Amino acid sequence: MQEAAAYDPAGNFLGAANASLVGASGRHFFHNSENRLLTAVLPGVVYDYVYDPSGRRVLKAQRGGGAALAFVHAGDMEIADIDPASGAVRQRYVPGAGVDRRAVTITVAWLFDCRGVVRKTGNHFSGTPLWWA
Repeated sequence: MQEAAAYDPAGNFLGAANASLVGASGRHFFHNSENRLLTAVLPGVVYDYVYDPSGRRVLKAQRGGGAALAFVHAGDMEIADIDPASGAVRQRYVPGAGVDRRAVTITVAWLFDCRGVVRKTGNHFSGTPLWWA
């Protein structure tokens, strides 16, 4: 059974329209008065989002001490996300035609040798090698 989408008066996605379906799916989305996503409740995990004074998303944190992502910006455009604990780049984004559009998302995995020198990079999802040392 496909769930009917529910939106608030500002057009923000809230989850399923039927209360029994919302409970069954476990997906709830909460926004602030500026229409920014503050919390996403998904099956088994809750994410909180933090914004800077300019309204740019700067952090996505999993409740309970799970994974977190910090976002790097060039002006209003997100250009990368990083692991805030290690500073490692997880994904890079090539900006598209609008502030909220990405032309390309690049996810790269790094393979280091015992001295910490990068020996190989590859597409994280497909495993396709991009470069060898």
